[in-house]
This record gives sequence, structure tokens and C-alpha cells, in this order.
Amino acid sequence: MGGLMVKRMLVDACVSSNAAWNEIARQTKGIVFYSTPHKGSPLALLHSSAEFVINPSVEVEDLRLGAESLAILDRNFRHRARYFSWEMLSFGEAKPTKLIGQALKTVVVPSQSSNVGYGEHILLSTSHLDVCKPASRRDIRYTKAVKFIIWSTSRAAAQRRRDHKWEPPKL
Repeated sequence: MGGLMVKRMLVDACVSSNAAWNEIARQTKGIVFYSTPHKGSPLALLHSSAEFVINPSVEVEDLRLGAESLAILDRNFRHRARYFSWEMLSFGEAKPTKLIGQALKTVVVPSQSSNVGYGEHILLSTSHLDVCKPASRRDIRYTKAVKFIIWSTSRAAAQRRRDHKWEPPKL
């Protein structure tokens, strides 16, 4: 849910009357998402069907696949992402996560939901619990994220240089 919170904060920063919040949106160059349920999760339906055992919060209900609140957030986010030229890298999970002991296994965030829809999407052979835990500095979760950060910030720096052409002082 952290990725959804980042999306919400950036959308809010774009429309805020607070200049400092606007600056956060303007200074954002790229975002890395780790198994973010952009379009929802089937796990939210499990919570609904097991309501007599687990009383789901409003936030969990909003995570069901195809939830209107997620569609609205995604639409607003995409609009701002294009406007500000935010770059995206998203990782997804391919292995089921063991839930409720060993009794239930499911992919928490299916690949079509973890794919933000633009930028690179990498489907990892791991579960939801391990998708953001690189085993070493050679792990693709680490190397891709580092290369993405370097690339997106370098690209932003190059754009700033083009926008603010240096001119020698007049003598």
C-alpha cells in the first residue's frame, strides 16, 4: 500500500495551495513501485468473504480488484505523471504468498495490477513478502532500482541544463 500512498501524496501535492508541496511534485523525477496494487488485489475479496472472521477496514475494501477509488487515483496520477514527466519502474510478484499458516497461498498483487502501465515493469519470481528485499547488490531488485535512480536524475539534470543555457558574462 506504500506505493498507493505515494501516488496519493503526489496527486495532492500537485493541487495543493502550499508551495512547498507543489515543489515536491515538481522535484519528483522518478518513482519505483514494488508490487503496488494499482488496480487492486484479489486478497481484498478474501477479506470480504471472510468478514465473519476478519472485519476489513475501508482501506482494505478500497483495494479490491477494479475498485472505483483506485481507478480515480490512477487516472489523476497518470495525468500528473505525464505533465511532470515522472519516470516509472515497477516490480511485480509471480510466486504465491503463504497466508493463514500454510492453508492458503495466493499472488497478493497480480502482474496486471502491479504494472503501473508505463515505464518498465519487471515480474520477479518471488512472493509479495520478498518482492522489495534484494538478496545482494547484484540482485535485479537492487541493480535496476539504482540504475533507474541514476538515469532519471541524470535525465532531469540534462533537461535543466537545456532549459537554462549558460551564457558567458558580458564584459
